[in-house]
Amino acid sequence: MNNALLAIASVVAGLLGAGTEEARSQIKSDEEIIFFPTLAVPAADGDTWELPIHGWIFEREWENKLVLRWAAQQGVGEDALTPEQARTLQERARWFVLDSERSKDIQVRIAGKVAAVGTSEEDGHFQSVVQLTAEELAQAVQTRGALRVVPFRAIMREGDEREFSGQVVIVQPAGLSIVSDIDDTIKITEVHDRDKLIENTFFEPMEAVPGMAAFYRALAARSPHPDFHYVSASPWQLYQPLQKFLDDSGFPAGSVHLRRLGISLANALDGFVVPDDYKEQRIAEIIGAFPERQFMLIGDASERDPEAYAALAKRFPRQVVKIMIRATPGNPPDSPRFEEVFANLPNERWQVYAEAPNALVE
Repeated sequence: MNNALLAIASVVAGLLGAGTEEARSQIKSDEEIIFFPTLAVPAADGDTWELPIHGWIFEREWENKLVLRWAAQQGVGEDALTPEQARTLQERARWFVLDSERSKDIQVRIAGKVAAVGTSEEDGHFQSVVQLTAEELAQAVQTRGALRVVPFRAIMREGDEREFSGQVVIVQPAGLSIVSDIDDTIKITEVHDRDKLIENTFFEPMEAVPGMAAFYRALAARSPHPDFHYVSASPWQLYQPLQKFLDDSGFPAGSVHLRRLGISLANALDGFVVPDDYKEQRIAEIIGAFPERQFMLIGDASERDPEAYAALAKRFPRQVVKIMIRATPGNPPDSPRFEEVFANLPNERWQVYAEAPNALVE
């Protein structure tokens, strides 16, 4: 876990005990919560687990004219949009113009107990960590499809019958994890073409890279089954459309790890400007939390995935067992870049492909 999350963990509110629901979330009738899927990690003591809770509280207020004005600033006038593109724009862009709510205390019921899970900050986000013993975790885990999860729900004000729920993904301490990038690895985004980036993010249906969903399903069918972790520098404002894309395209379910950015629609494209060390740090947190697991890293050549993954293989030589990179325009499979980046790795531990593999990798 990173230092910020450890700091959060150090001030985790205590579990209040079953049956004590006096403490309730400060959620008004016109406010909503999205809980983002997180990944539980074993605590250092070996006897407990840390379950991160991360959510966003907001009012569903947005101004259609604001969205259309932004589109015009990108060179796309309202008259140039088809009805479908206009609907897609409103659906995607609205998450950047919601009215985020600050200073809201949130309580959840998890594993039969009540926990305070933080106070929302200026961007409406709140984060905390709930600790469960191994026994409590075992009793709380449910199987949902291919995932093992601990579900939870917000405790609402008296008389508010709405339900806002979330889940923490549970993986075994040992096994195989597939860590996958999203943009231009499994979803066509074209991040290096600004016009295409805008078009693919805000105006057009999200389209999967041909063959990748089938390839991932083949990986998921292995025995024992691997776990999937989707790691992207895209902002959490895009979580809902990205999760729908993953589900609709048939990608295996897994944990999702995006980037928390206090951005608005006016600077939404800044969310695709990725710090050089972002992905390496984010994936290192996952690998470091599971020292007995092995990891396959899948990314693309459009940005710094090869360099980040090579650094991770050097840092975790026993755990990173395979790196796969999708070639992109300007970065063909025979580019000298890859031989240089992976010079210290055995050839069987890395692969660059132009089309989705049609056979399982060893």
